[in-house]
Amino acid sequence: MSLEVSKHAALIATELSLPVAGVTATLALLDGGATVPFISRYRKEATGGLDDEAISRIAAHGKVVGTREARRAAILESLREQGVLTAALEKAVLGATTLAALEDCYLPFRPKRRTRAMAARERGLQPLADLLLAQGPSSATREALAQPFVSAEKDVPDVDAAWAGARDIVAEVIAEQPALRAELRQRFVDDAQLVVEAARGKSKAPELAKYADHVGRREKASSAPSHRVLAAERGEAEGLLKVSLELEPSVVLARVRAAVVKRGAAPVLAKELELAIGEAIDRLLLPSLESERRRALKERADEEAIAVFARNLTALLLAPPLGQVSVVAIDPGLRTGCKLAVLDAQGQVRAHETIFPHTGRESDAAVTLKAMVDKHRPSAIAIGNGTAGRETEAFVKKLQTAGQLPKTLRGGQRQ
Repeated sequence: MSLEVSKHAALIATELSLPVAGVTATLALLDGGATVPFISRYRKEATGGLDDEAISRIAAHGKVVGTREARRAAILESLREQGVLTAALEKAVLGATTLAALEDCYLPFRPKRRTRAMAARERGLQPLADLLLAQGPSSATREALAQPFVSAEKDVPDVDAAWAGARDIVAEVIAEQPALRAELRQRFVDDAQLVVEAARGKSKAPELAKYADHVGRREKASSAPSHRVLAAERGEAEGLLKVSLELEPSVVLARVRAAVVKRGAAPVLAKELELAIGEAIDRLLLPSLESERRRALKERADEEAIAVFARNLTALLLAPPLGQVSVVAIDPGLRTGCKLAVLDAQGQVRAHETIFPHTGRESDAAVTLKAMVDKHRPSAIAIGNGTAGRETEAFVKKLQTAGQLPKTLRGGQRQ
């Protein structure tokens, strides 16, 4: 077993509430190339009797944990190389339990494309942004506070440009606060409304008719059925629908204010901070968290759609191929014998036996099978196509030829 598998086993066991020993054994088997059906059927003694559902969860969550831990290691390495890894930051990164929480910790330090805040810092506006974030008392005017930063050489032509740059920096600082992002992310999970409208200029398009039931719909995103989520996504991809997740603006504004605003700030600073908060919400926070939540909704809808398809396919595959008729089913075998089961027209088991037609007990097997057929009057005999399937089919045909079984009884292997 690799060290990586061993290290992840305890995490997976804790997060899925499964025994560590069973998870460890399952991961080792999966790491060795074993499949979920093989493990659940043939390695019960190693996994402690975990069923296929538990093993499938371990396999899926193992990939999630592997991705998360690899990302955690990469983030820590990047922070060390940048020289910004403090004890508090390292504790936050190590304590993050989700990939989203990890990315929130890393967001302020992550190399990113050139942003408006970066440009403002390059123009020397960081001290003005720091003043705005400090929100201290001041009797100076708006012009007096910003005038020292006005410079044609640095592309800060006037006081308004200086404050605009400072607000860009403050907006980015606000939007990158992990605790605030986590709180608003949870708001999207709990309260967001899924809103579907006709795309601009498409309200009268003939193609919109197939989405008529969706246009104008507003519902809680967390409870929206998968088929409506997927239909909305399709309509947006086709350019016919505009889809969005919305939160109550006053609630979002109140939460951001509570996380940022301090008492006693000078009125001029409070006014500029209010503008920065609006920019942080509308330009940075909500678009980012909305996209993240929509991806999660799409993934959930895909999983539910796959599950529905699987149930329908299972029902189709398990439907009686001959319709509602009584059947004798034979699971062929050599050393362990052939298992017989009588199913009535409703699929209920009415009798079962084990016979050994291939190990020198053919006469006894013929008597048992004939008695079962005489008693239950099946319409067909179904023979599995596993080990000894052809030999078992030959045995049944031999009995029919000898008159021990009705020749009108249909039989054969399931291909």
